[in-house]
Amino acid sequence: MLNRINRRNPSLSIGFFAILFIGAFSTSFGQKVLKDIPVYTFLDSTLNKISYPSDESVLNGFFTKLDTLIKEDKGKINIVHMGGSHIQADVYSNQLRTNLLNFHPNLVGQRGLIFPFSAAGTNNPRNYQTTFKGIWETTKNTQKDLTLPLGLSGISITTRDSLPEISISLRQPENYRLNFNRVRVIGKKQNYQAVIYTDSLHAYEAVYDSISSSFLYTFDSLQEQFTLKLKPLDSIRSFTIEGILLENDTNGVTYHSIGVNGASTNSYLKCLNLERDLTLIQPDLVILSIGINDASGEEFDVEKFKANYRLLIQRIRSVAPQTSILFTTNNDSYRKKGRKYYVNTNGLLAREAFFELAQTEHAAVWDLFSIMGGLHAMKEWETSGLAQKDKIHFNAVGYIIIGDLLFNALISDYLYHYF
Repeated sequence: MLNRINRRNPSLSIGFFAILFIGAFSTSFGQKVLKDIPVYTFLDSTLNKISYPSDESVLNGFFTKLDTLIKEDKGKINIVHMGGSHIQADVYSNQLRTNLLNFHPNLVGQRGLIFPFSAAGTNNPRNYQTTFKGIWETTKNTQKDLTLPLGLSGISITTRDSLPEISISLRQPENYRLNFNRVRVIGKKQNYQAVIYTDSLHAYEAVYDSISSSFLYTFDSLQEQFTLKLKPLDSIRSFTIEGILLENDTNGVTYHSIGVNGASTNSYLKCLNLERDLTLIQPDLVILSIGINDASGEEFDVEKFKANYRLLIQRIRSVAPQTSILFTTNNDSYRKKGRKYYVNTNGLLAREAFFELAQTEHAAVWDLFSIMGGLHAMKEWETSGLAQKDKIHFNAVGYIIIGDLLFNALISDYLYHYF
């Protein structure tokens, strides 16, 4: 095993390592291993590493499966990334997904869990398109009182319309394909016939699984789009979608990005069917990026925040006990009062809480807060054209940098352990 990668500064892991490994590795894969990170005075790439407050073995389960997949083309890896609006937009999580799937030919797998956000009247990730017909009512885990139980997606849509439809079309990346030959619609129906059309000639009916509360559609060939059409069978009817899994038979990595705008740790604790959906996925790595909304107010109950996370992790591990867990700290952010913005010092408290949680819950942590520059850094990201004016969210360029940074940190540790 090559053990001279600089783990404190992955960007310096290019001397002896590059000569012995990256040259052959990049030649066989047709690309560089680590992503180039732009240089900014406020961005401290020397801190771009995975930290292990409890012990350095907490990600070994994930790294071992990744190594088997790369070297032997065996197995399926499921990554679940949970958060709020940063993850619903699926820009930085998609950058990490893309980097992983381009890392090695054996890593291309399935698209995984998606949601038709457009039918819920909110922003949809750009890597797939959703359109709809009919009237759909939305339930979100950010609502105070939930009218329906929710699953892992943290959001659902329900229709009682006469001829409603949901259409999904993947926007395929340039270097790989994520076509599917199975669609699993998680939810429930009453007095509807639910048929999926892959085109005007091919229609498929579902096999219902009561345990997972899902409708499984199996196709004759790989597809990249479909339309779910609902035909009413009675005047009293309803159809609820809690998530859609796109599956195929390929070994590889499936990256499920789970985000709801405004979601906090308490939001996901309200999802009664979270375990049901995690059982379908069986994650090997869970990346937890929930926290920016917990710490957004003037009053931040750190102990409640940690208690919520412990409950959430307990629920995750109740169905996936061997999963590796990686926290990402909150980004620096600002709070608006009147017309002025003030730095949110809760970012420091949240950062400390994430490290305490990583120690007690046997998890790893990636310190985005410090890497991006700490307190007041978000203003510099905005000035440099990397963040939005609200000083909470990044723009596409900033999110891509974050995705590249997290990829570099993860892959550097994988290479450290297995090459």
